Amino acid sequence: MTCLMEKNNSGFGWDEHRQLVVAEDAVWNSYINSHKETGQFKHRSFPYYDQLTAIYAKDRAIGKDAQTAADIIEEIDVEDMFQLHNRNQLETKKTYRPLALKSVGALPPKC
Repeated sequence: MTCLMEKNNSGFGWDEHRQLVVAEDAVWNSYINSHKETGQFKHRSFPYYDQLTAIYAKDRAIGKDAQTAADIIEEIDVEDMFQLHNRNQLETKKTYRPLALKSVGALPPKC
């Protein structure tokens, strides 16, 4: 279905309310003539299209930094682990701060 809404297939759109691909009959008929297997989608709704796209579709970006939903989730998990590690480091420093020898009188007095 994604192929219907690519830039080379002008005239197709998405009806959010009915959850189906829409186009003028002439546009549909022309497309179906060259892609016979797509005729079944002319009047079929896709009620879970948004959810399935979020799970399975790749981003529309194609550059080197394009990410899928799985890539983004992995990145968030790494950031969470990094933040947790940093927080633990700070808590360790606060809890186990070494005492300065001068403050407990362990250094000999200066002459």
